[in-house]
Amino acid sequence: MIALVIIHNHRYDANIPRLDEIYKSRFSHIFHLVPFYDGDRSNVITIYENSHYFQGYVAQAYERLTSEGNFDHFIFIGDDLILNPQINQDNYTTYFKVGKEDSFISSLDELHSLNLWYHSPKAVDYDPFNVPGVEVKREFPSKEDVLKEFERKGFEKPYLNADKVYELPPRCNYPKNLKGLIRYKLDCRKVNKQLRKGRIELKFPLMSGYSDIFILPASDFKQFRHYSGLFVATNLFVELAIPTAMIMACKKIFTEKDLMDKGIALWTKEDKQALEDTYERSLDKLFSTFPSDVLYYHPIKLSRWT
Repeated sequence: MIALVIIHNHRYDANIPRLDEIYKSRFSHIFHLVPFYDGDRSNVITIYENSHYFQGYVAQAYERLTSEGNFDHFIFIGDDLILNPQINQDNYTTYFKVGKEDSFISSLDELHSLNLWYHSPKAVDYDPFNVPGVEVKREFPSKEDVLKEFERKGFEKPYLNADKVYELPPRCNYPKNLKGLIRYKLDCRKVNKQLRKGRIELKFPLMSGYSDIFILPASDFKQFRHYSGLFVATNLFVELAIPTAMIMACKKIFTEKDLMDKGIALWTKEDKQALEDTYERSLDKLFSTFPSDVLYYHPIKLSRWT
């Protein structure tokens, strides 16, 4: 028995029945995590959290989700991620290669492999033990134990290269007057100071990864919830928090690198428009000809589709 848990970054109640209709024939247990929800749908769990830290949605929903049944796995997807219509509660283990004790996330990306990722500076600055108003040192395992989990799962000790984190700002971003020139030179000085650091050791080991779909086994969910809650309390961005919590809590993790089929992320406006044009923004047309080797499309904004 499994639970399909749909994470809504923002409250848009009209999507809830549409998603239930899409998935109800394939999954018997569907839940929605919706911020600030005050309606009466019984399968909606109200969440109070910032979407930049949606690992907190999962932490807040843990008690309710685990009380609803003896689930083997919890499949978490974004409300704008559409699964292949062939995937259901009986065959998901085949598609995602997960046994009863295994987990899945789209990707686990070592930070030093990312080039000028917008959120890399957050990884550099993150120090969970120096956040005003919260004491978590006793709640985390030691840094050495966390690093052992990274190593056990085949990853290096996390680090970043300064030239993949910081870049000099273009002059055209500043006003052409003297004040703009002064600001530009000051900012360049700050960036050059960072670039001189070379290799950057992190204060806490972190992993990044595409987190709009992930699967947790029941056996690891409680520990994952604990770490996710700690990462919320210490303001860690979600695409650092969920992958790192999985490294720390999960026994075995599969990613799309382990699978034949892949998901498709629509990164650009052109990608999104091409998909909408191909299927004329019709979900019926999409589902009737959904490519068999595609696990999901993301994002698909349901408000634009019929």
